[in-house]
Amino acid sequence: MTQERLELILRAGPPEEPRYEPVLTLERAHTAAEIGRVAVAPRARPIRPFAATQIVIAIALVLAMLAAAMLAGSVRRNQQLVPPSMALGPSPTPAATPSPSPSRRTPTSDIARAGHDWALDAGIGSAIGVVLDGQIYLGGDKIPPDLAVLRLGAVSRLFLVTMMLQLVDEGQLSLDDRLTRFVAGWPAGDEITVRMLLSGSSGVAAFGAPLEDLQSLIADEPTRVWDADDGLAIARAGERRFEPGARISPADTEDTLLAEIIEKVTGATSSTEIQRRLLAPASLRAVFVAGQPVPPPGAGSQPGSRDPRKLVEMWRGNVPGSAPGSLELVDDVDPALLAAIGPRGMASTALDLGRFSDTLRNTDELLSGDGRNLVGLPYEEGGFGGAAMCPCRDGSPRSVVIHGSTGAYSSLIAWIPDKRLTIAILNDREVALDVMLDGLEWIDALVPE
Repeated sequence: MTQERLELILRAGPPEEPRYEPVLTLERAHTAAEIGRVAVAPRARPIRPFAATQIVIAIALVLAMLAAAMLAGSVRRNQQLVPPSMALGPSPTPAATPSPSPSRRTPTSDIARAGHDWALDAGIGSAIGVVLDGQIYLGGDKIPPDLAVLRLGAVSRLFLVTMMLQLVDEGQLSLDDRLTRFVAGWPAGDEITVRMLLSGSSGVAAFGAPLEDLQSLIADEPTRVWDADDGLAIARAGERRFEPGARISPADTEDTLLAEIIEKVTGATSSTEIQRRLLAPASLRAVFVAGQPVPPPGAGSQPGSRDPRKLVEMWRGNVPGSAPGSLELVDDVDPALLAAIGPRGMASTALDLGRFSDTLRNTDELLSGDGRNLVGLPYEEGGFGGAAMCPCRDGSPRSVVIHGSTGAYSSLIAWIPDKRLTIAILNDREVALDVMLDGLEWIDALVPE
């Protein structure tokens, strides 16, 4: 109501004739079954003339409500100016995740603060997503964990493993199927099973270990267009590292072979199937599959941009510089190298990686109980989840860890089952595993049983 309209009402005084306004009433429902069919009908009723004092009171109330609405709008606008990465409290999580247990006090900013202090102490740029009792907490130092996209390296295999176990659930393949069913002519392919590829025990040669050797091959042929088949060709010609099933030592070649199997079974690329089966249903807007372009550095810094979807961008990584101990910033991994490593070229924010990993391990949304158990079980116990590592109790490892790097980035996913805790760590450079495990200890120490 405008000021002019209020002044007109004051000058006019009480209305001479009754005014009417429509109201809604619910007709009485006689039985519970009729409640869903209750009629909603408009009805008019007279309004008696107001006394002068009543008009003044009504006007005062209207003005007070207008002032309160203006104040609330100002508060909302101010809140919108705070970047999401500045918030240390919990962020929304998938609807399928259970609510926190009332018997355990959930730390809030303490978890995020621990991640920040650890990264600061280690002297690295790090983005951390911690999921506890269905709530996600964001921390780290220098890197916004909800906006910065970093390469996952070997952690990408988590998505491939999930896809493969879905196909097993659907009866489209078996864990005991031989590699020769899907890839003809592979050395010792009739001895290698799908289970071995998933558990890192196939013994196939690695095409990118060390990564510097693959980078040298690419540098020697600057005009060549590389793809994942080139990586497989290098591995096919190499010597296998050990007899199939003899021990556990995951290789990049296994991930590319898993992607080949997915394509043979579904008729679509592994990237397409990951998007369709995993990313779209979970609304993971900041996970990028191999070959998918990521918003470049600076893409989210347009003046006045407030849409979070425009703020997600590829974070700049660090590689060793020419001087000993120095670092050099790069916009992203060399596109030719990304093409050669194939499915290991995935990228994500710490927020989405943490959400995906926790949903996978702690709900039935993506995998059945059997599949979930295999994902959360360490390699050495016959599972596909990674290695059992510290945090420890009485010398016994309590976390299951998958970690990896691509030279400019390093990453880690950890599940701590006895605390129902999921931790995602992404770094802007290659960081030693023991340093990242220290980060787990910092966070684990804050979380009660």
